Amino acid sequence: MNSTKFFRLDYAQVGTTSRGSLRIIRQQDVPEKDSKKSKKKLPEGDKVVVGGHNGILLCIDRKAGDTNIVFKTPPGPQITQVCLGGALNTLLDKTFIAAGGVIKGYSKKGKQFLSFETNLTDPIGTMYIYGVDMFLCGRVVCYHFHDCVERSCYICPERINNVICLPVTEGGWVGRGLTPVIACEDKTLKVLENGKVVYEVYLNDIPLTLHLFMNDGGYNKQKVLYGTKSGRLGLVDLQNESGNICWDIATQSSGGITAIQCHKITDAGVSDVIIGKDDGLIEIYSVDDYDEVQFRQQYQCEESITGLGCGRVNSEKTDEIVVCTYTGWVFALSTEPIPEQIEVASGNQIEIKVQQLKTELDELELKIKEERERYEENTQGNPNSLTMVPPFSVNDRFILDKETSCYLLSIELVIPIEYIVLQSDADVELMDIARSTAVVSFTKPPQDGSGNKLLATYRCQADTTRIEMRIRSIEGRGGILRAYIVPDMRPKMCQYG
Repeated sequence: MNSTKFFRLDYAQVGTTSRGSLRIIRQQDVPEKDSKKSKKKLPEGDKVVVGGHNGILLCIDRKAGDTNIVFKTPPGPQITQVCLGGALNTLLDKTFIAAGGVIKGYSKKGKQFLSFETNLTDPIGTMYIYGVDMFLCGRVVCYHFHDCVERSCYICPERINNVICLPVTEGGWVGRGLTPVIACEDKTLKVLENGKVVYEVYLNDIPLTLHLFMNDGGYNKQKVLYGTKSGRLGLVDLQNESGNICWDIATQSSGGITAIQCHKITDAGVSDVIIGKDDGLIEIYSVDDYDEVQFRQQYQCEESITGLGCGRVNSEKTDEIVVCTYTGWVFALSTEPIPEQIEVASGNQIEIKVQQLKTELDELELKIKEERERYEENTQGNPNSLTMVPPFSVNDRFILDKETSCYLLSIELVIPIEYIVLQSDADVELMDIARSTAVVSFTKPPQDGSGNKLLATYRCQADTTRIEMRIRSIEGRGGILRAYIVPDMRPKMCQYG
């Protein structure tokens, strides 16, 4: 099987992000006869919009091999979701963000045209925009707003992980109006209508992510792809009276599927299904004429993936997979070799750019040195001084892997991890992970009646921000597992996880 070679190209780093925080604004295809009218104006590439926990919405594009900021909003409440919207059957170039209980809308040039207070008690965890209709979900509630006016509300007995809406077009749900679909923690897909459940589709695992098949629901406009917490990918046909699972397959790892996109990126099949996982794995599946999928290749980026999209950002002729990670890295996987992009610039331009970067690094190192010296003078001279370090955010995941009958604990930070200490009062066994580079050392617990039965230290390699640990317990014997995380920072600190 021939695989497509991808080249990674970093675009920007925006800070910590949530799932569903990246979108691609596609540009309108210009016919050749129209492009000849203006020889000076170069064709524009697609734009990338991403929202971070610092409340900043950033829109970037690429010109001449450099990343340019189209617009950037001021800091604010944490952005939990980013969606694209616009009039039906037109180019989706308007960006909507969810921050707390507020929905804001921005034009393609960054002008704010909407600020809608939803009055939801819970923060908006997931949303979907369809024309003038908004579907907003908190922890267990799903609201439908039409032109900012509430139309219906559904209270779910379980946590809602994602929401989507089937397109209202000829060949789909004709005459039934808008049909939202929610993915719930009770291993079901619930099809709603006017705030009531029409029917449920029972799955074998907890659905985490939903995406319209072929980006429009397929030939009948009612097929939906779903990704689960344990890494299963499936396709369901949501018919009028009931849903039918077309296929459900295991992927290459047990990591939760956090992003799904349909785009033609390889030479095989009709189209491709690209999925991103919380273990940093990107997998590509080709779609045949019968809507079946076959695994093609994978790419490991070593960080949890929170957003994924496809477009032509760096070049108007080459398709790319644009990825956003938990730590805020925005990069592209392109089929175009990077050296060809660098050769465009002259040698003098490269030397000037390198010199500018070196100067900036020297200035930053000098500032850090001055601040450390001032900190040491203040703390050493005053014995009563107390150093306060703000807590850092931890992206953790603790699940049961059915295939290995082990618990999988993953911990991810924005800053590098120096070491992690595990302590437990239960009889547990630490299992080896092939791709782990951490060095594990065990300390024999003291026989003093403290109840400690496990004391282990994971020492990480330099610049490691994510680590996975596999734990096997004895059936029928419970206990508490504690993780003490020490990041690679000064002054030294520890946070209990």
